[in-house]
Amino acid sequence: MEFELIRTKIDSRLRAITHKLSRWSVLMSEDDLYQEALLHLWNRYQAGELEDKNESYIAQSCYFHLRNCLRTIEKKVSLRSLSEGNSDDGYELEDILSLTTQESSYEYIDARLVVDSLMNNGLTRREKEVCALFLEGLTVRQIGERLGISHVRVVKIKNNIKSKYSYLITGRSDGV
Repeated sequence: MEFELIRTKIDSRLRAITHKLSRWSVLMSEDDLYQEALLHLWNRYQAGELEDKNESYIAQSCYFHLRNCLRTIEKKVSLRSLSEGNSDDGYELEDILSLTTQESSYEYIDARLVVDSLMNNGLTRREKEVCALFLEGLTVRQIGERLGISHVRVVKIKNNIKSKYSYLITGRSDGV
């Protein structure tokens, strides 16, 4: 059976399924769900899995696929209020969205990208610990006490972080 014929036969059922499921989801619209169902259908057709299946079975397969898709997406996404604080950097989403100029928005985003890149790729485990404690507002001596190292070592680690940050921003080492 041709794909277009299968799609035509179950189109009304598919539309009803996507309409029903779209009321449960804030993340995907009815059209998005319909497209996802068609992709699922196409993949199954390409794999030869629809040859001996009836319309009811095919529609039920699409329903279960969409339910699974929605469940998977909802596990990965967390909705947040604009006034909810962002524990990572202390800013509220509302503050970020209301930055006075487009340039300040870009500066904030660029700075966050650099910090995230540095934390995820450029720092050793110890440097990450020190950086996180600095972001919490601890002093050099408090960090040293917490990590069981001297405050002089904390200063050296801080200078290494600054050097890596400078290199990431400018592409050259400033010897800090």
